[in-house]
Amino acid sequence: MLTHHALWTALDRLAEDHGLSPSALAKKAGLDPTTFNPSKRFGRDGKPRWPTTESLSKVLQATDTRPEHFLQQAAEAMAEPPPPPQPILPLVSQNQARNGLDAAGNTPNGTQDAIAFPDLRDPDAWALEIQGDACLPVYRDGDRLILSPNTTARRGDRVAIYTRDKILVIGALTRTTATRMVIQPFGAGSTDQAIDQTDIAWSARILWASQ
Repeated sequence: MLTHHALWTALDRLAEDHGLSPSALAKKAGLDPTTFNPSKRFGRDGKPRWPTTESLSKVLQATDTRPEHFLQQAAEAMAEPPPPPQPILPLVSQNQARNGLDAAGNTPNGTQDAIAFPDLRDPDAWALEIQGDACLPVYRDGDRLILSPNTTARRGDRVAIYTRDKILVIGALTRTTATRMVIQPFGAGSTDQAIDQTDIAWSARILWASQ
C-alpha cells in the first residue's frame, strides 16, 4: 500500500525530473499552482492530505509519464526512511497582502507558497516575503519574516500590523495602549505612526528573519 510520504515524494521527484517546482508542475497540469505545495499536504490539525486521482492523472498526462514509472518512484520512496516531520508555514508576499490578509497568513485567493521551519508552538505562525526597498535598511527585498500572531509583542519588538484598510505596516513597536498601537515603521525618514486599535485587523510579532 502506498504511503502518504511515498506518494508526495514521487510527485516531487517527477517535478525535479522535468526541472519544475511543485507549483510549476501543478500549473503545467492545468491545476491551481498551490495544489502540490507543502502547506497543502497536511491540514491545520496535522492530518495528512492526499493528492486526488484526478490531479495525478493530469500530471502524468502533462508530463507524458507512464503510470508504472510513477509507481516505481513511489515504491523506491517507500523503501527509504521518511524524514522527521517539520512544520510547514504559509509564505505570503507583500504584494499579496494588498488584496486581503488574515492573521494566519491566508489570502482571498489562497496561500501561494510555503516554507519549512522549526516548531514555533504557534499553529498560526506564517512567513512574509519582503518585496521592494520600503523597509531598508532593516529588511531587504527577498527577506522572509516569520510572524507569530499569538506571541505577545512588547516595546522594542519588531512587529507587523495589518489595518482594516489592507495596509501592512512593518516596524518596531514603540507603545501599546487600550486604544492604539504606536509603531516606528522601517524605512528612511519614517516617523512614529499611531494606529487606533479599532483600525487594526491583526498584529503579529516578528520572531525571525532570513537576512
